[in-house]
Amino acid sequence: MSWDTIHKLVVNNLVEEKPHHMQYITKKNANIPSSTGTTPLHLASLASYPTITSHLLSVGAKVNVGNEYGETPLHWACKSGCLETVRLLVKHGAFLNAGDMDGNTPLHWLAENDHPAIVAFLLGEEPKLVQLENHEGQTAIHIACEWKNYELVEFLLQHAQQHGFQSDITAIVHESDDLKLIQILRDSKDRDNKANSLVSIIDSKETTNSPAETPIDNSPHIHKKSHRRGKRNPLATMKHALEKLHVFSTYNNQ
Repeated sequence: MSWDTIHKLVVNNLVEEKPHHMQYITKKNANIPSSTGTTPLHLASLASYPTITSHLLSVGAKVNVGNEYGETPLHWACKSGCLETVRLLVKHGAFLNAGDMDGNTPLHWLAENDHPAIVAFLLGEEPKLVQLENHEGQTAIHIACEWKNYELVEFLLQHAQQHGFQSDITAIVHESDDLKLIQILRDSKDRDNKANSLVSIIDSKETTNSPAETPIDNSPHIHKKSHRRGKRNPLATMKHALEKLHVFSTYNNQ
């Protein structure tokens, strides 16, 4: 079976809609990659199809295979936000600390896409993930701040404090004019009681920003999206793959 055929079965969810198509996904074709290294497991993970994901894993799909950008199926599952799919991948040995070409782990992707339930699950599996940095020196906390996922910022900071991990947010405090974010960081540091100097920095910012204003953050650190998480959407890759498929429609009618 060709790459086109197996990927069409996965992307169009034909396996779940017509279970007899399951027979077409075997050990021989479960790992057929596209020209960019995308496998059927990548697509099933991104599309949030746990039934197909489970079948692919059962016939030998490689759970930690990376595409040409270093993105694993777990990265893509964290993009779409299906907890059931993430659980399946982790159960079958997915590396929680796998980095893409920019060093972003699945937790970095979650911090951008704001999936708190999956964040809690992964940190429950490995608390130290919150400390991991990408190639720009950013942790998941930095990414959550960058994308203004406020509740997730609070959760990640509390998690770090509970486990005794240091969170260097000095640069964020210095560079951001987002008053809501600054207050979250202040509350965190007040609880931690370890950064009076940061509190003074925050106080000075609060006196120079009117509460009635809508702060505009032009800092290069907070809004820089040079990493692949924000620059490239795997969903577009899947759509592009579908547009290039040349498979007989008989599979839809069987």
